[in-house]
Amino acid sequence: MDELGIIWQGMLNSGPLDLAVLIGIPIGLGVTGVLLRHRTRETFGTGIKASVASKDFILEAVVISAVAGAFIVIGLWPNLLNPISPALGKLVESMRDRVQLNAADSRKLIRGYYEDLGDVTRFNNELWTLYGMKPHNVESLQSTAQTRQRNDSIGVEFVPSTVETFAGATRTINSLGLRDREYPLVPGPNTFRIALVGSSNDMGWGVNDNETYENLVEDRLNHEIGLQTGKKFEILNFSVHAYRPTQKLATIEQRVFAARPNIILYAASTEEFNFMFKSVRSLADKQLLEQFPFIADAIERANINAKRLPNEVVLQMKLGPFAEESLRALLERFRDGALSRGIHPVLLILELPRDNRLRGEVFDRLVDLGEATNLTTLDLQGAFAAVRDRRSLWVLPWDDHINAEGHRLLADRLYSLLLSEVLVPSNASIKQDNPFRR
Repeated sequence: MDELGIIWQGMLNSGPLDLAVLIGIPIGLGVTGVLLRHRTRETFGTGIKASVASKDFILEAVVISAVAGAFIVIGLWPNLLNPISPALGKLVESMRDRVQLNAADSRKLIRGYYEDLGDVTRFNNELWTLYGMKPHNVESLQSTAQTRQRNDSIGVEFVPSTVETFAGATRTINSLGLRDREYPLVPGPNTFRIALVGSSNDMGWGVNDNETYENLVEDRLNHEIGLQTGKKFEILNFSVHAYRPTQKLATIEQRVFAARPNIILYAASTEEFNFMFKSVRSLADKQLLEQFPFIADAIERANINAKRLPNEVVLQMKLGPFAEESLRALLERFRDGALSRGIHPVLLILELPRDNRLRGEVFDRLVDLGEATNLTTLDLQGAFAAVRDRRSLWVLPWDDHINAEGHRLLADRLYSLLLSEVLVPSNASIKQDNPFRR
């Protein structure tokens, strides 16, 4: 049913030309078949000259060969369809270079990581293959000695000063409760501080401490820019796996502001809209919905009783149409809170290995949200452009979180954008720690 819903939604969102092409191809093949259905198989005794029958057969063979050749050419160069239908070109390329599950199975796979839904291998052969490779003794991803629950809108946090092997990599939590190096709560003199707030890939799921993209960028800033400016650069990583948008906002308001950063990077992935309302049930159970008026408003407009929420599938389906405007309200609140403290708010759009090689619509929607909310936007899409096999960027064959090589590629792009957008001081003549600080 999920797949049928996706197809129907795709047709509703397609333009007239796209629909004409999609419907016209099977109709055209059918018409061709009708026109050529009378091919003469036996000519002896029929009164039909052999030359005529031969010509009919040759014509049919030419047409079939041409159609088959056209499909081969389009399969090799899908961009040839772009002048006719860009959407169809993207569809063909995604089918040819398919390195991720379809949207529905991808969501089930993601839920399997965080919600322990059971045997996800029942969905399709690809999931069966991925999970068939999974070792039985892999540590539980649901509970770890490094995390603990909070009775607030943040929900979960790391236990300070702990070290653990998690998802096959060493994960060190510092004294501030961050998966990061040691930092004082308040930045020292001549220090330019950046705070990063994201989810599992930003936290560095499955890679070692010094392999995360934020640590790689910090090292490069200090090595290349710090030597020129005499400044010390710090990037504090407040990310925690499975953080939803409301948890990121709560972390910014309750933890990040106290660290007095110059810049805050709100990291959003292509799942941001899908995850917008994933924390609703937890917030309702804790009676914290009033902390997020845009969430409460969406619940009311969806005709949902906040005291008696429906099952999760129905809840997400009813709230889904309000995801974009709710995320916009969240980003506006993030922006206003940061600017009022003299901090530069930035929307960081992360690319994931499971994202399609062609730029998906969701990236443009996130960029548009950044522009609509007057946020500086750093779009990392394209960081993996040179990688043909995007599965080579997975942590494990059954785990599509970003591996060390993927983090290196993201770090290269983020570093370039920080400099090109003039977000960090790049010469010694800059005397202010932060032009946004009032």
